[in-house]
Amino acid sequence: MQKKIYVSGKITGRDYQEALKHFADASAMLREKGYIVVNPMELEHDHDQSWENFMRVDLKGMLDCDCMYMLSGWAESRGGRVEWNLGKDLGFEFFYETY
Repeated sequence: MQKKIYVSGKITGRDYQEALKHFADASAMLREKGYIVVNPMELEHDHDQSWENFMRVDLKGMLDCDCMYMLSGWAESRGGRVEWNLGKDLGFEFFYETY
């Protein structure tokens, strides 16, 4: 059975195109390794664009996963820290981007 992995990292406060590429590159690499990837930047966010509503959609996607891939800089992200703490509490397996 393929593992489903959630990509977590800093989005808010970054150049949107830079963040989009960072998440897309990580997602492509993970798909090549055989994972089913949930990339929050690919999820449909049909709401008022508030941080809280983005997180509600993202967390729903995350909860269907088995593990998480934490992009570099994730700890600087409020959402990344929320996702990491929830994943830790739920016993997710973690992988970390390194350079």
